[in-house]
Amino acid sequence: QENKSNGEISGTSGLSKRLEAIKISLTGEMSEKYDIYYRVHLRGGGWLPEIKNSGAGADGYAGIYGEQIDGVQIRTPVGFVDCRVHIKGGGWLDWVRFGSKYNSGANGYAGIYGSAIDAIQME
Repeated sequence: QENKSNGEISGTSGLSKRLEAIKISLTGEMSEKYDIYYRVHLRGGGWLPEIKNSGAGADGYAGIYGEQIDGVQIRTPVGFVDCRVHIKGGGWLDWVRFGSKYNSGANGYAGIYGSAIDAIQME
């Protein structure tokens, strides 16, 4: 899928497909001044290593080919990122605001453990 920008939906909500990886990057002046970090949780597994600025490791993708994602976490040292995900066979979950650190618990990630994500939206 082609790159998406602020507020656009990435994925295939309602088509019974799943996300297997995500890649997040800042653009323009923001990319020169700030970093963004992200990681995903595999359905039936655990959290994968963090990716910085869509950098090294699997070409900057967080995820594993053939494995379903059921959670997303994002952090940025400055400001915040709002994110929501669509659950395969379900609907859009509430927006989650991510800041400078990863939080634990149900409000610390976008998704539901055990439920595959098929689309993501960020602002």
